[in-house]
Amino acid sequence: MFGLSFYEKSAWGTFVALLVLGGFYFSAVWDLWTADLLIGPAVFGLALGFTVLLVVVLVIFHVLIAIIDRPGDEDERDRLIGWRAAQWSSFTMVAGVISIVCLVLFAGVLQDSDLHSRIYSPMAIVQLMMILVLAAQLLELLVRIILYRRGT
Repeated sequence: MFGLSFYEKSAWGTFVALLVLGGFYFSAVWDLWTADLLIGPAVFGLALGFTVLLVVVLVIFHVLIAIIDRPGDEDERDRLIGWRAAQWSSFTMVAGVISIVCLVLFAGVLQDSDLHSRIYSPMAIVQLMMILVLAAQLLELLVRIILYRRGT
């Protein structure tokens, strides 16, 4: 990670941490969902543990890169990259929210199936929203990394 700015290192570290820890979290959620155990108390403990672990990992990572490479003030290039990345993330979020709303509105088609009760449960919808937020954040970080690499 030599030759990278503080903000680019931050984007890389956050991307990797979210990808790995988010993968573990949603793997555990998938296991709960397939076992028909996706209930509030189980998911709350899992989400709390994920959040605490993510915060600890990101704080340690950012302290380390701040010691190695002092963060400077954001310049115009950093702000432009942030705006472009946020734009892509916003498009993803809007498309995802519309998709989840359509899923909820048209869930009546599956009314007589076992899949209906599993997809239409409030905890499943909450997890879909969390996947959406994670995907949008990962896309924003990935676009940041690409734009930093391109020099834009």
